[in-house]
Amino acid sequence: MKDELLFKIHQVMSRPITEEMQVVYLLVEIRKLMDRANYKDPPLRTFCDWVAHVDLHLERPGSTLILRECDDIVARAEEGRELPKQLELVSSRGFRTSLAKLCEQFGFVTQLTTDKESWSLFTKLYSSVVSECPIVYTASKENLKYVKKIELQRLVQGSAMAWRVTLKDDRVTHWIILLD
Repeated sequence: MKDELLFKIHQVMSRPITEEMQVVYLLVEIRKLMDRANYKDPPLRTFCDWVAHVDLHLERPGSTLILRECDDIVARAEEGRELPKQLELVSSRGFRTSLAKLCEQFGFVTQLTTDKESWSLFTKLYSSVVSECPIVYTASKENLKYVKKIELQRLVQGSAMAWRVTLKDDRVTHWIILLD
């Protein structure tokens, strides 16, 4: 069964990815592979989950990492410290690094993570898929200081995502996060 998954993923990755349905199929199959091979990469799993779910309300390592990163940004803002320009865990760069590691681990040869144009098209297609179906992160395995939940609201001009961040005191802030 794992060999079949490897073959399917190889087939998709060996050709140019030019359509949203290829992105969704690839990431669903990668998620299955991660489960069957017990491959641990919480951010990559979250990117895979994102294409198939509208609500990530279960306490998962990937959700915890993203909520913790947002909580840290709110803490920096509240304390007057410098803010990062983007979230690492939901950036295109972090996604690319995680996907490249998986490809190396399982021997997938692909231009997807090595060719700038291929990756750029992939992230645009991916962003289009996830922005059509807003996602809500509500559950963290850790107690957060400020953040109650975060919601992806929409894609902004293909290069950023609009997020709604609800704090524990019910204040709501809106963030624009760059993809690259």
